[in-house]
Amino acid sequence: MLSGDADVLCNIEAGRYVIALGDFLLLKLGVRTTTDLSVTMLVTFILFAVAMEVNKRIFKRWQPEGGCLRLCYICGIHLVFLNVLFAELLMFSEYCVYYAIGYLLAALGVIRFTRRKYLSMFLLFALAASTYQYTMIYAAILIAFYVCLDHQGEFSLKASMEELVGIGACMGVGGLNLLSVKMLEKLEIIKSFGKSAGVGDVGEKARMALAHLARFLKDSDGIFPNLWLPLLFSLALAAFIIYHCAIEKKAGKLPFIFLVWLGSILLLYVIPVMQTEFSFPPRMSFCFYLVQGMTAIVACTVCREKMQKLLLACCGGYLTAHLLFSGFVVTNHFISNTLDEVYVTMMYQEILKYEKETGITVDKLAIAKDAYAPDHYLEVGYTSGQINERTLGTVTNSIVWKVTGRRFENLEIEEEIYDQHFRGKDWACFDLSQQFFIEDDTAYWCIF
Repeated sequence: MLSGDADVLCNIEAGRYVIALGDFLLLKLGVRTTTDLSVTMLVTFILFAVAMEVNKRIFKRWQPEGGCLRLCYICGIHLVFLNVLFAELLMFSEYCVYYAIGYLLAALGVIRFTRRKYLSMFLLFALAASTYQYTMIYAAILIAFYVCLDHQGEFSLKASMEELVGIGACMGVGGLNLLSVKMLEKLEIIKSFGKSAGVGDVGEKARMALAHLARFLKDSDGIFPNLWLPLLFSLALAAFIIYHCAIEKKAGKLPFIFLVWLGSILLLYVIPVMQTEFSFPPRMSFCFYLVQGMTAIVACTVCREKMQKLLLACCGGYLTAHLLFSGFVVTNHFISNTLDEVYVTMMYQEILKYEKETGITVDKLAIAKDAYAPDHYLEVGYTSGQINERTLGTVTNSIVWKVTGRRFENLEIEEEIYDQHFRGKDWACFDLSQQFFIEDDTAYWCIF
């Protein structure tokens, strides 16, 4: 909202050329994705709904005719976007419509793969990766499960080659996207690649990945209660698949299904491990639910009639839990936003009072943080990564402009002033009398 060029250059440096082009064209029209957020969000939801419909078409051959299994199939196919961690994509209101475009393009690319239209598949994947690179992980997982189902879970040379071609295409397009940014950097069109990349300590990153997976299975990275619901659902699906394969004397399917599942879990961590610092925020880790949803579809294909109601209870109950806690995330988001706005308004009233009393216009704002200033308010209980992250302390000047309509020059607090007023302080609540003061034309604010 504040960037003069709508962050076009920043997106080019990150290899997100579709976003850069979209924002550039919108800027030429005099609008941005933030001009009317209600329209932006409506378009976002429509595009994600279309992407879910495309997913249904990819796996249409295995869609049950009706009854409990049909409902299980619907739960599984929709789980990728109807979950608690997906909320983080919607926290970026200026970006979320592009996330939707990226995942829709990736899903359309997978459809072209299923029809062996490899040129159009490559073009769609290239556009998706140039919107958001993690869409290639999403596409690769869809392809992995599609090939597994297409070969009825039976491992063969043909199946393995199709897996390699499909997943390799996704990884290759992602690599080409990175290479294109490096070429722009080499040609001095951009200064540097906008994202960190590097192998580093692979062992340490593997340990961090396992620790993250454990947290995820425990409580969906802090959103679910500490009841291991994701793990229990995964184990229930595994039990359904193993039991029915054993009953039907088709245990030979299990190794291939397991390899596809394990490979999909490993795919989730490719980009986090390739970054200089391991980072796996919800806007990427939500694809774990894609793996669970696809596993649920595999369970539907092997489930016998007498077990269908039990499978539906598992899938329906799990999806209902996600929808319920997504509602809690939303209500807590309102709390976080309201606190941001209230604190800014209280601060601004002090500025107006000072200006009225002294006749001096305050046009500079220096921001600092106290000893411990977390990214989330204590009053907000459902947080993970940037889900319900507060604005104060992150982009304070932006929220001040949004609430007050005034732009203040952004300054760093001088060390001497910080030492005199704020050093060593650690407030647990908002206290304007201690955290804020004004000298001449500059306001100083320490965020608790």
